Amino acid sequence: METSQELQQLAEALAKAQAELSPVPFDSNNPFYKSRYASLSAVIAEVRKVLPQHGLSIVQTPTSHMEFGVFYAGVETMLIHDSGQWIKGSVAVPVVATELIEVFTRRFNKDGDAYYASPNILQEAGKIITYLRRYGIVSILMLSAEEDIDGNEPVQQVQPAVRKVEAKKSVSEKKSDEKVVDDKKQPSRPYSPEELKIALNRAAENPKLIPGSEKERSIVAAVLSQFAGDDDERHAIQKYLFDSDSIKNVSSKMIAAAILWLDPQYDAENKEYSVPEVVIDEIEALINIL
Repeated sequence: METSQELQQLAEALAKAQAELSPVPFDSNNPFYKSRYASLSAVIAEVRKVLPQHGLSIVQTPTSHMEFGVFYAGVETMLIHDSGQWIKGSVAVPVVATELIEVFTRRFNKDGDAYYASPNILQEAGKIITYLRRYGIVSILMLSAEEDIDGNEPVQQVQPAVRKVEAKKSVSEKKSDEKVVDDKKQPSRPYSPEELKIALNRAAENPKLIPGSEKERSIVAAVLSQFAGDDDERHAIQKYLFDSDSIKNVSSKMIAAAILWLDPQYDAENKEYSVPEVVIDEIEALINIL
């Protein structure tokens, strides 16, 4: 949280406003927890009745940033007094873009086509921002806008029973169906070097992938250096995976794809990056063929 240097007038106005604010009516339902809550529209309608009378207003701004290849959506909420005094806070959460992550949890068929769901990352970000806007206003004003669900168990989604009726199929049709199923089987990782290269290229070509930063470019080079015996071996790895032995010439989209693949976590104690075991297996398999 950040504040202006002086807060006395804002504090006095906020205390008076909070005394007049009523609990926001619950106008929405959360079927997952069988609870009710106040929507963003209801929250805004309630605070607009009171805040202006005390010289108070709220400004909210969407924010976003990339961290290790993950897109974070957030909201900054600022409470302002007409004296110029202010308080602001921000919160951000990761937007899980399945279509960018599952490319490294499934394999590809012989044509390089991936089988994965593709949720709209912008829609996901929009839903998160709406929630965070409500959360920001409620938090900064200490409003009551939802039921206590601490003791509630999530509702299990029951799938309706479906009776399947199939016509008899010829032997040739059954064989054809079996072939389709086999084609769509996605063996688990680790990838072979060839499959890994295909996966990286497919991820880099995804139009929704946000280009990697220069910091992430340095991280990719640092991680590969930890496994390579020397610079020549690292250059050989980069040449095979990225079609360039110099990390400086690798496209920003490919850097982002590499970050998704490596999933690096910095170990401050040892001053190096750690990666999942499956990534280690894939790097070692690649080194063995170089």
